[in-house]
Amino acid sequence: MFIKPIILCGGSGTRLWPESRKKFPKQFVKLFGEKSLFDLTLNRLKKIKNVIDFTVITNEEYRFYVRESLNKYSIDGKCILEPEGKNTTAAIYIAAKFSKKNEDLLILPSDHFIQRENNFINTINNAHNRSNKNNWVIFGAKPNFPSTGYGYIKLKKNNSQNNLSF
Repeated sequence: MFIKPIILCGGSGTRLWPESRKKFPKQFVKLFGEKSLFDLTLNRLKKIKNVIDFTVITNEEYRFYVRESLNKYSIDGKCILEPEGKNTTAAIYIAAKFSKKNEDLLILPSDHFIQRENNFINTINNAHNRSNKNNWVIFGAKPNFPSTGYGYIKLKKNNSQNNLSF
């Protein structure tokens, strides 16, 4: 089995204003020297085992930023360009339609900072080794406080599959 990363790279540019804006959302802002959050995401994915065929779903307006980063890190990725953003579910659906049955999709945002990167990579590799066909593996952060800005994952009690963490 192979892992096909699907990087969700949309956004409205409102969360890191004034640095980010509609035509230049936060995932492209160079927050780490010459690297952006999108750059860090690409570098992280290069360290995961069995990765093939990167796909980035992005807005038509961001295609040049995406291509620049893919070229900078010598990644031969595909871009699916949205004529207009339709949010996460639509992006995942279209990525799945363009994928093969033997590919495990790894859906990732392009704008997350992951401090303990090695733990994150090991968790993905372990989950991929343990996964069975027709199952979903969902990674989530344990919340410290309630927030309507995030979704919540309800885990089954005493399920040995619930113990992967980073």
